[in-house]
Amino acid sequence: MVRIILLLCLFSTSTFAKEFKQVKIAATRLSPAAKKIEQQAWWVYTYAQKYNIDPYIMLALIKVESNFDQAAVSDTGDYSLAQINYAVWNKELESKGMKLDYDKLQKNSSYAIEKMAIILSLIKKRHAKKDPHWYGRYHSNTKKYKKRYLKKVNHYLSKINTPNSRSIAQDN
Repeated sequence: MVRIILLLCLFSTSTFAKEFKQVKIAATRLSPAAKKIEQQAWWVYTYAQKYNIDPYIMLALIKVESNFDQAAVSDTGDYSLAQINYAVWNKELESKGMKLDYDKLQKNSSYAIEKMAIILSLIKKRHAKKDPHWYGRYHSNTKKYKKRYLKKVNHYLSKINTPNSRSIAQDN
């Protein structure tokens, strides 16, 4: 019994390491000069697993939204490398018993990436059954803007060049 548990631990650890390595390679392909890219890839991988989101989708979204710049701020009130609209999503998250911390969102990549994963899981839960391109709603629910956004996201998914990212990009 102990041997089986040890073998399972070794297998899951090596699978885990291999999967993370692929996410790190993908992140580096998208933004080779980004500061803290390995750390950001780790958080993407970790929170993607926790919230059942494809990490390659998260990486492509971050590339489109901010080019992995934690200090990014848009003129529409979007903050961090995840470009989360504080006013829109804080209201949504508060209705679910969660809350966005404005300062952490602006300064802490791990926090921003986790909140992005939570938001994506909400969007996925609402739309994935009827919309295979549900992640395009991260930017907008408007069909016109979603289509343009998906084009950009899929461009970066194809640059990542993993079997999973190619299949997502080709489905669009």
